[in-house]
Amino acid sequence: MAALNVAFDDDEMDELRRVAEAEGVSMKALVHKATIHSLHERRVQTATKRTVDALAEVNKRLAEL
Repeated sequence: MAALNVAFDDDEMDELRRVAEAEGVSMKALVHKATIHSLHERRVQTATKRTVDALAEVNKRLAEL
């Protein structure tokens, strides 16, 4: 499995530590979960844009009938 080192400033680390503790997870798990969530959101946004664009084309063609 690949790994990635990410640098955070002291304030960011403190906040990550507090959030991880509040959620009962490790900082590593918290950062992993946030990253995966962000990637999923990006895929959803991309798919939504494709769908909206395709439906706009369909609506345009229907309006021409």
